[in-house]
Amino acid sequence: MGAAARLRRRTQLNLALLAAPALLLFLVFFAVPVIRLLALSLSGGSTRWFARALTEPLYVDVFALTFGIAATVTALTLLLGYPVAWFLATTTRRWRVAGFLMIMLPLWTSVLVRTYAWMVLLGRNGVINKSLLAMGVIEQPLPL
Repeated sequence: MGAAARLRRRTQLNLALLAAPALLLFLVFFAVPVIRLLALSLSGGSTRWFARALTEPLYVDVFALTFGIAATVTALTLLLGYPVAWFLATTTRRWRVAGFLMIMLPLWTSVLVRTYAWMVLLGRNGVINKSLLAMGVIEQPLPL
């Protein structure tokens, strides 16, 4: 085995060792509980609960609503995220720093401040309802 092959093999081993703690955490805190839950749900030998979840109108409606919301959020994220990413990738350093600060700032604010801000925006007398009422889009406040 040549020196280059040994170096490549050693690099691959080092990368695998770096990934091992994350893989272990994934297995312990996600994969094992999900597998245990699936085994528990099938332990009676019956799949009637799965059939019920996939056939009853209430559950089907909830699944459809959930996937509809997920698709909408994904589409909006793509529509907003790609132009912002393109702008940040092609602009000057000063604008790039300002853009990253504007994107990261909401993640740094506390949960309490964010919750209060949502209450101010989405409340019955919040900014959004008052704006929609003033524009004549709605006649009474929405229960946001």
